Amino acid sequence: WRDAWQATAALRKERQATLQEELPGEDVACAVDRFRMGQVFRNLFENSLAACDGPLRAVISVTRHRGDDGDAWRICVRDNGAGMTGEQQKRVFEPFYTTKTKGTGLGMAIARRIVDAHGGRLYVGPLSDQGAEFVIEMPCFSG
Repeated sequence: WRDAWQATAALRKERQATLQEELPGEDVACAVDRFRMGQVFRNLFENSLAACDGPLRAVISVTRHRGDDGDAWRICVRDNGAGMTGEQQKRVFEPFYTTKTKGTGLGMAIARRIVDAHGGRLYVGPLSDQGAEFVIEMPCFSG
């Protein structure tokens, strides 16, 4: 996600935007295609920039989660934008669904496919008017 944040530098040039990390005390390790996962994070950051009119505060929070299929990293990406309606939450991963005036509506559908291809899950966090939250759960391993 750090590379993806850096890749949005041109979009943030005239904006006040910060990325805050809340990381565990252990190394976060996942077997992923760095380029493809970078696409996922870049899409999330670009959407946050588009959804937030004022200064953007994006937060990445990582915790270890024990699921039915073993340990996973739960990576929450939150912003302080307008949040999402219930309808937007239901449709956000549908191909060609967009709320932007310019956009294909493919970004989140592709992001979900990338995460799925890595054996993970991508879903919307709880509904809030304090911003949007997307959650990525990825299988983890100890280095």
